[in-house]
Amino acid sequence: MYRKEDKLIQSNKTIIHLREELLWYLVLICLLSVTLLVQYIAKSKALDITNFYIPDSNTYEIRVFSSQDLEGFSAKLYNNFNKILYSISSQSFLWFNASLLFISLHLCRDVFKHVSKASITYARLAIVVNPYILIGAIGSNKETILTFICLLFWACFLNIRGTIRFPISVLVLLLSLAIRPVVCVPLVISITIYTFTKTIKNPGKIILKILIIYFIANSIPFVNELLASVHDDNLNAFTESRIYDVAVYLNSFSQHPIFQYPAFIIKSIILLFGFIIRPIQLFAQPLPLLDIGYSFLAYLFFPFNLSLVITLLTNQWNKTKIIDYSITNNLLVFVSVSYLTIILNPILTFRYLLPYVPFVFAIFPVINIKFKKIVLITSCLCCLFGILFSVNTNANSDFYFKDYDALPKFIEWL
Repeated sequence: MYRKEDKLIQSNKTIIHLREELLWYLVLICLLSVTLLVQYIAKSKALDITNFYIPDSNTYEIRVFSSQDLEGFSAKLYNNFNKILYSISSQSFLWFNASLLFISLHLCRDVFKHVSKASITYARLAIVVNPYILIGAIGSNKETILTFICLLFWACFLNIRGTIRFPISVLVLLLSLAIRPVVCVPLVISITIYTFTKTIKNPGKIILKILIIYFIANSIPFVNELLASVHDDNLNAFTESRIYDVAVYLNSFSQHPIFQYPAFIIKSIILLFGFIIRPIQLFAQPLPLLDIGYSFLAYLFFPFNLSLVITLLTNQWNKTKIIDYSITNNLLVFVSVSYLTIILNPILTFRYLLPYVPFVFAIFPVINIKFKKIVLITSCLCCLFGILFSVNTNANSDFYFKDYDALPKFIEWL
């Protein structure tokens, strides 16, 4: 009697679980379909829409079909990978990226089931409502691959048992070298910290120690030159960015033993919160699809980034909701170090945060309820100010849109 009831309960739980899983995949399919439809409308010029694909995707395509020699091992390897996909068909990018997104949704459960049930939902939300990833699915797109690699690394590291865990995790980690080598840094640091300190009680102190070591090292002339030479990107490649001049000044200050501290604070504020004051081009002609997507992400990420900062500073959790406190702290260290690698990079680009966003979203449900209220109230006020500032700026601004006469091959087939 009791066994039959237990089996029935277990069966009902399985059905509910499958429904939840299928719902997320259906939502992703719907949003990808809507995005492709808008891109088709823009391509056919039925509506006046621009910025309907990722500029970097076009850059990567130009590299594939040009004879120029690329510098750096990762650039050459990634270019060769793109050549393979183009040799199959231009549509292969869509199938490849979509496949990674579906797998990433599954990996969210494998990773964040150790944090809380709500964390799985929040992490998946960070993927399916991300306009950059949806718009970029049709072409070559590093952010989608890096999101997948980070989730796969932690899925292997947290769930594989025995001696093969570290070798497999390291193999996954090495995949990032072919895409964006700097992504390797927080993964390596995470493994190292876990090896020597399996139980982390205060992640904020670890991040503070890492920062102190960096600032001291950056104050030593020859180490300063070494650190400046190993940055992942060339700042001159971002000359068309709206905040290029700001990035140049901050990069110069970051090399100074004293001015590096205010430069770090200013760069942190700009990257984590500053993008909410970018003009929202809802009424612009032509309508810039990607630019509006960036504005949406800036407002969406604001409360989650704020909760990350507050949690690091206060170390206050809602422990009743946390499934594994040690793993949650390890994930917090990972995403914090990941953000630091972006803040300390001379480039001020919002999209570099995207591979780590599922981890930031996953932490939000388990922060202290008192601070969660503070985060939500502060975020509403700041976002309201950002919207008002944006409207006033937008009314008097002349926005420049880059348009290409010839469409890239990855979108030409659509």
